[in-house]
Amino acid sequence: MSLLALAAYFFFLTACTQDSRMADMRTDSVSTLDTVVPPDNPKAATAATGLTAISAAAYLQDRNSYRDPFQKDSLRFAVQDGRLSIPTSSGPVIFTDNAGVPHDENEKYHRYLGLLKPAGKHLVSLQEYEEHAILLIDKRSGIIDTIAGIPLLSPDNRHIFTSQLNGYETYPDLPPPTEDLELWSIGSSGKLQPVWSKPCKWIMKEAYWRNNRSVNIKAEKEENGTPLYWQLNF
Repeated sequence: MSLLALAAYFFFLTACTQDSRMADMRTDSVSTLDTVVPPDNPKAATAATGLTAISAAAYLQDRNSYRDPFQKDSLRFAVQDGRLSIPTSSGPVIFTDNAGVPHDENEKYHRYLGLLKPAGKHLVSLQEYEEHAILLIDKRSGIIDTIAGIPLLSPDNRHIFTSQLNGYETYPDLPPPTEDLELWSIGSSGKLQPVWSKPCKWIMKEAYWRNNRSVNIKAEKEENGTPLYWQLNF
């Protein structure tokens, strides 16, 4: 190999190593407190601008324009002999309760909540040992998705915003309790895809979709109940 070719080869190796280190640095620099996850659905949001503080007047301006399509009907399907059966076009989806056998950590209780009709999703509450989640069961496929709390569906039926008060998990420089926010997109198959998530050091009281790409949030400071108002745009 000529000296010129050898020099070019070593330059190539050095550049590749530097690119790799830079990629590692970019990965390490992503904040775990404001995570943006590009979804697989190319029509869904690919980034989120995050939360912006707004006034109480701005929060109230569009409050009455949103109509939550969730149909509460906890009596539609009941737990029988410790089993909850949810019918779908692909067959029943069955959940089994556990009273804590053989350990408390095995505790698991299910309760039907209702139907998110425009998205074709049944909602089931899952209570486990020191944990709670909402299960979304697709009426056609039977696919199960797990989210933090009761979903708020966007007006175009393509995104879900939800949150949950988290009293246990600790984030870097952010002790519990936190309000854990989540934003999801609904894929063509009905499967949910994560878009954005963030734990916040306040308690959410209410939220609504301002439009297809914006959520308004009313919250309170944990320590003194001071009202806070935020807008999530993506």
